[in-house]
Amino acid sequence: LRGTEKGYELEKTFTREESVTILVRLLGDEAKLNAADYQPVFKDVPSDRWSYAYAMYCYDNGITKGTAADEFSPEADVSADQFVTLVLRLLGYTDATPENAFETAQSLGLVSADDVKEYKASGKFIRDDMVKVVYGALFAKTKQGGKLAENLNAKGVITDKELENILEK
Repeated sequence: LRGTEKGYELEKTFTREESVTILVRLLGDEAKLNAADYQPVFKDVPSDRWSYAYAMYCYDNGITKGTAADEFSPEADVSADQFVTLVLRLLGYTDATPENAFETAQSLGLVSADDVKEYKASGKFIRDDMVKVVYGALFAKTKQGGKLAENLNAKGVITDKELENILEK
């Protein structure tokens, strides 16, 4: 996580375009991004927008579907159920939707029942919540098997020592 010019701003909500950026970085795939490799899909994310390659990478890899057939709503705040859905899709659970995300995420240990209750009660999903979900994703079992952290290690995204440190917690 890189934060903003003001730091991490953990009490701030974040946008859909910021969420896909975080997910590409979580996968360790940021170096693979090249805006020229993608065909535009969303009329509100033109190829010269900073988040274009992130949004298109997530679209091409089945992580995001957009808010409509040709819209992504990049500046809209992401909700808890939307972000958890994106993380589940990143883990390979391509049938995840905002309607079933919390149930699936709880079954995987990605979020707890208390987390879900808090997200629903607050009505806001902030960066601090996002960090907790992203951290939980490292321990979550992917649809293909193994924990995300183990898969990232196999891809060379994290070292053996980093994997060891993660799995000790």
